Amino acid sequence: LHSIMLVCIMLTSGLFGLPQIPVGSSIVARTTGVGPVPSAESLEDVSDCTASYLVYINCTPWLPHAPNDGDYKKTIVVLDTGLTASQWTSLQLGGPNGLYADIVSYWTWDDTNNKIVAYGGEGMETQDYLSSIAGALDSSDAVHTFWVVSSLITIARRAKIIIVDIDGGDPSDFNSKGIDISESQLWDWLVANVSTFNVGVLVTSSAWFSSTSEMDAAVSELYSKGVFLVTAAGNRGIDESYMRPNYYAEFFPVSSIDHEDRGEWRSIHANNLIASINIFDPDYYSAMGHLSGDTEYGRNHCSNPDTSLILCSSYGSNSRPVRFAMPGHYITLMSEYSHGRPYPVIIPGTSVSAPLLAGAALVAIYAYAKGYFETNGVYRTPALYKLIELLESVGSQSSAPDRFLGVGYVDIGQLYDLAYTEGLECTCEGGGGGGGNLGGFWR
Repeated sequence: LHSIMLVCIMLTSGLFGLPQIPVGSSIVARTTGVGPVPSAESLEDVSDCTASYLVYINCTPWLPHAPNDGDYKKTIVVLDTGLTASQWTSLQLGGPNGLYADIVSYWTWDDTNNKIVAYGGEGMETQDYLSSIAGALDSSDAVHTFWVVSSLITIARRAKIIIVDIDGGDPSDFNSKGIDISESQLWDWLVANVSTFNVGVLVTSSAWFSSTSEMDAAVSELYSKGVFLVTAAGNRGIDESYMRPNYYAEFFPVSSIDHEDRGEWRSIHANNLIASINIFDPDYYSAMGHLSGDTEYGRNHCSNPDTSLILCSSYGSNSRPVRFAMPGHYITLMSEYSHGRPYPVIIPGTSVSAPLLAGAALVAIYAYAKGYFETNGVYRTPALYKLIELLESVGSQSSAPDRFLGVGYVDIGQLYDLAYTEGLECTCEGGGGGGGNLGGFWR
């Protein structure tokens, strides 16, 4: 079993956790519990849901129930920075146990004609087709989208995904391509195509540096149409509730929760001793169940997250808290294909925490619809308020949510069982929009 050791760079812009895969990296054994950055776990562990972060959120019981055809009864939109043709190929080839994506549509900007254009379709695109559109795809920040989707499919195997290539308006990013986040065509098209593409979840892990009244209205309308909106809290170790899209009441910000302890041998001077002594501090860098960065090392270094050796997860305010927390403090994901196969890579950031929640939402939608079918003979998805209720009910701290972790992480195994049972026992009308109210503990 192979693992690749990576050194990851944390960025302070709207994009987080973007290491490249080094060629000829040395193969190392995983170092558990020591040092700020663990080595990657095997890709087999990821595909089997036995990687440490997937064990932490109890993924294994769900895996046998994942739909073989990728039909979760809803489609998911990934609003991010686009893909290259080779990354598209890697995601649709994927790994074992359904660890791949079906990119059913890819939206980007046509500079020549000043309009949005769409590529792709259901099923696997041919290499000839992807080569023919390679020039129209994004390559500036494309690796970020790859990690977002790679995280998503660890939970939502074979999911049908719409990728929307956006430019978030970051003034420090001079190479951005894609659809301007403030472009009215983008929001008109998103709202208009909710039913066409059967959209149930939207996830974005990019900060938006501009806003318009059309954007504000569209976010509200997407929610009212029943779309579960997920965003990454940020990686600056501060309250980022003022940033869009965290700012929107309709969005569910996700912070990073530590899924394991990682410590360090430290030299301590005792008052009654002349010489120092070495002790092992087991959670110096990472403390299981805590906000990533809420450790002794983090409290001393997260004031400057650019130089910190660990992830410094952002969080919310008392009036606009994060809603959930999922693992993101160096988790193992599938890489792009290299020399004919994918490899495991270790990635940090709330950018990879948010898609884990989005994947969990698809699990709940599918399980509920499956249970409903068993009783009623037709598939019906949960209304948005019910979906939120299901997700929050299996949160690790659902009885005591706070602004740092929200209701905590979602237990995937419990979520599947609960959603299936709720659907099985429901003779009610389901599906549809948000019901006119903003749901959940914090609404």
